[in-house]
Amino acid sequence: MSARDWQKVTRQRHGERTWHHVTNFTFAAGLRHAVLTTSEIARCALAFPVVFGADGAPVALLRVTAPRSIFVSVKGAWRAAVLPEILRLYPFHADVQSDKQGEVTLWVDEASGCVSRDKCGLSFFTPEGLTQDLADIAEAFARRHRDATKLSACYGAMEACRLLAPLTEGENGGEEPAAYRRVDAERLAALTETEMLTLHRNGALGLAQACALSMGHMDWMQRAEARISCAEPSSSKTSKVAGFLAEVGRAQAQDAELFTSASLQAAR
Repeated sequence: MSARDWQKVTRQRHGERTWHHVTNFTFAAGLRHAVLTTSEIARCALAFPVVFGADGAPVALLRVTAPRSIFVSVKGAWRAAVLPEILRLYPFHADVQSDKQGEVTLWVDEASGCVSRDKCGLSFFTPEGLTQDLADIAEAFARRHRDATKLSACYGAMEACRLLAPLTEGENGGEEPAAYRRVDAERLAALTETEMLTLHRNGALGLAQACALSMGHMDWMQRAEARISCAEPSSSKTSKVAGFLAEVGRAQAQDAELFTSASLQAAR
């Protein structure tokens, strides 16, 4: 994909332009991870390894050692059953000002193929201001900014309980050793009642459990990446891997539906 061309969303520049939601995910093929919010973690843990970045933010790993994510097809189709919100919000990103009551400045990638002068697209502005679609996207970024504060407290609680450990060399895909940290399953199982209560009070216990379980995806992702890297683009081996990923996606969708159903029943 061509280089990104981020432009600030303004009436002067975009008043006569339109945009559409992303349908081709080629832009995400080279991404190593997608940053998650609290509400996404349990569902994303059904599809990806969930670890923590250098800044402490929870992220879904989209690739391990391969240069391209197995969750994006050659034609740009999304292969996983769960789509992280930050990828769904593309072609937009935002600056959120903490000292200005959460004021949001939207930016759009004009090289994304999602921005045009096609009148059939979605408008950026109405005479009064942002369209409702764009206002919803701005609010999503503001919510993500607020959520990051909560997740920072969760991360601090896990760190205090010595729950976090660096990824192994194989898991880290050649990144710097401190690039990602995972929940140590053995340490999680050995927590004292006092430590579990502390984590629970900070909203971190369920998060830690979901992250620990999600690491089971690491092995099959590495094997799938290895098979694809050894196969020619048109080979039957590549087709078999694609078929396998399609089955994984269907299984993840079923798991996600069961998870949602169980969550709704538990809430009643």
